[in-house]
Amino acid sequence: MMLLRCLLAEIQKSRRSMAVWLASLGTLANVLIFAALAVFNEAGPVANWIDYYAVHYEGIAFMMLPLFVIILCSLVTYPEHRTDNWVLLRTLPVGIGPIYFSKYLFMLGLFFLAHLAFVAGMLLSGTALGWFHPDFSGLRQMPDWPLLGQLIGQTLLGILGLLSLHYWLSLLFRPFIISLTIGILGFVATLLLQNDWPYLWLLPYAPPVEYVALLDPSRVLPLWHGLYLGLWASMAYGIIFLLLGYLWFVHKQ
Repeated sequence: MMLLRCLLAEIQKSRRSMAVWLASLGTLANVLIFAALAVFNEAGPVANWIDYYAVHYEGIAFMMLPLFVIILCSLVTYPEHRTDNWVLLRTLPVGIGPIYFSKYLFMLGLFFLAHLAFVAGMLLSGTALGWFHPDFSGLRQMPDWPLLGQLIGQTLLGILGLLSLHYWLSLLFRPFIISLTIGILGFVATLLLQNDWPYLWLLPYAPPVEYVALLDPSRVLPLWHGLYLGLWASMAYGIIFLLLGYLWFVHKQ
């Protein structure tokens, strides 16, 4: 019950915050950008829903998805650093655990809602595209729902390790720029090693970039029990970094 109360307080406190604006406007901007790319064939020929999925998911995986998670973590924790609000939180009759995990759940929930809005926008823009784009069969066929479900699920699994790591980093470093710089360096290193290092899946920055190979039959990723190894690593990192961050948070407080 205390965790739920802290989560509700976090939601109420974050209204009109930069994190919410990022999730709202960033999602809308992504939908409009990728719809425009599909309309003007800037992303290659788009003939069916799978092609349309590829335009959107390959687009966000290339840069926007990892950076979104990195910036989201910093935006959620920065107000507490800026106003030294951690001191106030320690005086409340609330355990350290509910404070720590409620912020994490808030970020995870905000990401999930933003991604669902992204998917809804993709489906709506794809339906509209079918009205005036003769080569697109969006109105003549149903969306590939099983594939879309896989993409949504793998997106969530792919960001768990990155979210836990940068939640910890954003708590560890008071200046916003430090955790952001670490994230950018990790993301750039992942792009440089892509297609050249067989163990790329070990990096927590790799799964949000690599998982969209599901849409490209020419690419083969290492699998375990039918799931990309990077997604297993992301789930493991998600648990490990979340618990390490909690231990540090308890010690620090």
